[in-house]
Parts: sequence; C-alpha cells; structure tokens
Amino acid sequence: MTRFVNKVWKIANVRGVWPQQKIIVYDLGLNASSAEDVKHPFLASTNDKLLKSKCFVELRPFPFDRYPLYVRNLKEYRWKPLIIAFLLQMVLKEFGAVWYMDASVRWMSDSRDVVYNEVTCRRNYWSRNLRLVTSEYVSGPLEKDRG
Repeated sequence: MTRFVNKVWKIANVRGVWPQQKIIVYDLGLNASSAEDVKHPFLASTNDKLLKSKCFVELRPFPFDRYPLYVRNLKEYRWKPLIIAFLLQMVLKEFGAVWYMDASVRWMSDSRDVVYNEVTCRRNYWSRNLRLVTSEYVSGPLEKDRG
C-alpha cells in the first residue's frame, strides 16, 4: 500500500469513528488531484461543493521554507519531528489539544476517554517520564489552573 493510500485510509478510519471531528492534514508535496482526494476521501468522484464542505478535512501546507533543504527529502523522515514540534507550537494554541497520528494507526472505537483518564490520573508521571506536552508548556497555564 502506498503512503498516500495509507493516509487516505487513515482519514477514512478517523472519519468512521468521529464523523464530525476536524482533521488537519499537512501537505508535504501532494499534487492537486491527490490533495483533493485527501480533503474528500469519500467524494473523489463528486463535484458537490456543499457535500465536500461537510468533510471537516483541512489541508495545510507544511512550511518547508523555514527549514534546511534536506528536510524536503521525505524518504529521510527528517520532517517528522519537525511536524510534531510545529503542531505543538502552532496548532496546540489554536485548538488546545493535538492528536498526532501516524498513517499506520487505526482506531477500532472512540477510546479517547481511556487516554484522557490515564493522562489525568497519572499527569505527574507522564509529564515527568515522557515529557507530555500540554498547552500549559506552550502558552502558559490554562485558565482553570491559574489562581
């Protein structure tokens, strides 16, 4: 399976578990046709703009211009930690939480509560041992934590 097809299946998997959840995909060099397929994986054959607007998939360009040229060599995966860092710096401020998922990850059901409960219950353990990054580390304490 090609990486592109794997990514489209990832979107389909997330969409199947969370139909209304916004998905942001970073474009690492897609052609126009592939970009449309990523934004609308189920609707590649339709031109219905209203239907496509309901898919909640946003394609954003990755800012390669901020990094050395060798980062553009996708087969070396030097972009991967940069995307994660970029997400933590930029997108976390925008949404308050980020789930980075590699294209190979598959969700069988909505088990976010299990993850949230684990992180909440063991917050000090995770942040000390795994350097869990929350919005507090990026933009200061959350409003409810101030005070």
